[in-house]
Amino acid sequence: MPKRNTPIPEVSSEQELSEFLMKHLGENLKEAIRATVSVLVKTEMAKVREELFRETGQRLQFNGTYGRHLLSPAGKIESIPVARFRDGLPEDVELASMRLFGEEQSRFHDLVAHMHLAGISQRKIDRLCREVFGARVSPQTTKEAFEELLEQEAFQVNGTSLMEAPYTFLFLDGIWQTVKSRRTGETRKRVTLVALGMDETCETQRILGFNLAFEEDESSWVKFLQMLEKRGLDLAKTRLVIADGGGGLLNALERLSPETPIQTCLSHRYRNVLKYTPHKLKSEMGRDLHKLTGAADKEAFLKQAEA
Repeated sequence: MPKRNTPIPEVSSEQELSEFLMKHLGENLKEAIRATVSVLVKTEMAKVREELFRETGQRLQFNGTYGRHLLSPAGKIESIPVARFRDGLPEDVELASMRLFGEEQSRFHDLVAHMHLAGISQRKIDRLCREVFGARVSPQTTKEAFEELLEQEAFQVNGTSLMEAPYTFLFLDGIWQTVKSRRTGETRKRVTLVALGMDETCETQRILGFNLAFEEDESSWVKFLQMLEKRGLDLAKTRLVIADGGGGLLNALERLSPETPIQTCLSHRYRNVLKYTPHKLKSEMGRDLHKLTGAADKEAFLKQAEA
């Protein structure tokens, strides 16, 4: 694994979080802000439409979108799709969410950064709506905004071309989670297969794609990797793949790109060792492992291991 690879840290302040995101996840954050602003404006417009219909019986109709630019701490975000009404807004109605298109909105940026870094949830969408609109919205409105934002996130990640993606290091992993079936209502464990790319400088990282599967078996990984290849990812040009060592993924890589070097993720190696380490020695063992894997070359590694 490249020594300069930087994991997501535990941050102690909004400033530290912002600096980390700007350095490593700038483009991802731009797309997150783009989707979030678009959904928030549409959510408030739907709220206004419901209230107007309830009070006057007039029903406003949506009529496509238009592009608006936004200056954010992540840089200029162009052509954010903003919903509009066919006949425009009533003169006495002003959308609070449109304030986001004014000058830099650090508070909003920090909220979005936390939300996307920690994972989107309905609770986070509810808080974001209250912060932006200055008032609570109905649970149904929050639910609809949450579902639409998830759909936009999935489309933006899985629908983006990878033809020109300058990612020479590829991180692959499966994230297990409990999901609820819309058909039966039953819950069960399923896995999200995720690919993250990093350029040769180790400064730019981007989620390249994800897919929900039932298992981390060979066929699931082959299907996911082929999806990435169809979007333009060239596995043969990948300098190194970092994986958890699972048999299904290793077999899939052997099948699709047998010449690509593979390295087991250091975090997984740490866990494998610490699992068999007595609790009172875990901290000391963790420090030793960090020293070992930070060695510059094999000779330095062996000297450190002997010490």
